[in-house]
Amino acid sequence: MRRNYLVNTVLENCNDDYASRRLVNNIVDSTFKVIISELKKQGKVTFSSFGTFKVSNRKARDGRHPKTGEPIKLKAGKTVRFQPAQGLKEALNGKPQWEKES
Repeated sequence: MRRNYLVNTVLENCNDDYASRRLVNNIVDSTFKVIISELKKQGKVTFSSFGTFKVSNRKARDGRHPKTGEPIKLKAGKTVRFQPAQGLKEALNGKPQWEKES
């Protein structure tokens, strides 16, 4: 999904007659900025019904250049990992959240 598609989908699903593409665009931009800022500060952002984003440290390692295949050293760095919430997992598997196994 690309950013423009997200903005258009949110705008279509919005029941507010006063919502504009510019407003939704600003909201999407602001949302991502806040998530990035909180990941920098806290190292973790949780949306209870969606999942958790966590900053993770990657060790330095050996790799290969994709075109030439020659070995290269990859530096240590930070990355973001995502752990989906149970409700998201169930939704992806076609089971509604309100149906629980007995």
